[in-house]
Amino acid sequence: MIYTLFVLIAIVLILGHIKKAEIQIAPIFGIMVGILYSYNDFEDGKEHWIQCCVFFVSITVIWNDPPNGLK
Repeated sequence: MIYTLFVLIAIVLILGHIKKAEIQIAPIFGIMVGILYSYNDFEDGKEHWIQCCVFFVSITVIWNDPPNGLK
């Protein structure tokens, strides 16, 4: 089980590095385990969030996609 959580953390960090995203690491007051994906549409593109919570640590990866896939 614990190895699965470490693999999920590694995948989230690798994805953040590939997307050149902002990576935030924060402590949690309590115990939490899970992963969350969310996005918001804006006029200037789409903002994506992936949050991975493992026991006392939360890792959040945030990146933006330009509109119509333009780079």
